[in-house]
Amino acid sequence: MFFSVGIQYLEAIRRLKTAKYEPKRTIHCLFVPDEELGGATGMKILRTLDEFKDLNVGFVLDEGLASETDVFQVFYGDRCGLGIEITVKGNTGHVSRLIENTAAEKAQFIINEMLKYRTDEKERFEKSQTTDKPLQLGNITTVNLTKMNGGVQSNVVPNQYTLGFNCRIEPNNYNLFKEFLNDLIQRVPKENNDEIIINYVRDSGPLMLTDIEKPSWWLNSFKRACEEMKCKLNWTIFPAATDSRFLRNIGYPAIGFSPMINTPILLHDHNEYLHKDVFLHGIEIYVKLIENLTSETI
Repeated sequence: MFFSVGIQYLEAIRRLKTAKYEPKRTIHCLFVPDEELGGATGMKILRTLDEFKDLNVGFVLDEGLASETDVFQVFYGDRCGLGIEITVKGNTGHVSRLIENTAAEKAQFIINEMLKYRTDEKERFEKSQTTDKPLQLGNITTVNLTKMNGGVQSNVVPNQYTLGFNCRIEPNNYNLFKEFLNDLIQRVPKENNDEIIINYVRDSGPLMLTDIEKPSWWLNSFKRACEEMKCKLNWTIFPAATDSRFLRNIGYPAIGFSPMINTPILLHDHNEYLHKDVFLHGIEIYVKLIENLTSETI
């Protein structure tokens, strides 16, 4: 949906320019590469350049998610992300034998423990839905097995398997989850420690949240614009990852917001769409937001 959000931004700015609006703050509109690949060659580098620092950024608006209800989702943080590859090694030989200490046994142990963690979080999430404080997806940790590789021939016991997991970790739980992983690796039945290798393909590290409890000029302006547009808001944690995480971690206040309500969440799915009326109303919301956020000096 970020393509439509980008167009909404540009059209909102065009309408303000046509109306001869003169902002008291400078508006910078950034289209940064590689966000879908983790941002390592995009925003992660851009934020370190003098050209970016010279912009003197006071507040950041980034993409959010569609909402399936009439309540707009506003994101003040992202979940931490870990892309993990675990390689397990063991004895090999012909399948007619009962070989001890195989890679498959180690892989089974790891999969069972990781999916148990997933099940526990799923149950915690589901049970909360019947309480007065239901959890949202950004408030739990999700663990998913995404890749499995191993074996060369059907009659040979593989000496190695590689398991790929993608984990999205709730805020303030990053260090505890890393401790869980380290403990898991230690508990895997094995003869030697070099039979288990864990590689962090992607590791966001701990992520900071934007403070929405402390009054600020941008928070007041954002809320006032939404009130004027009669937008109902739900402040929450983004369940995946956006470029704003790089900026929050160096102190910039950043909010993820996509003005899309009554829209199925189909990101990266077939037939992802946005109704024209929702799209056009979103432009009007951005006009009001940009106007409010840039009409007063700090």
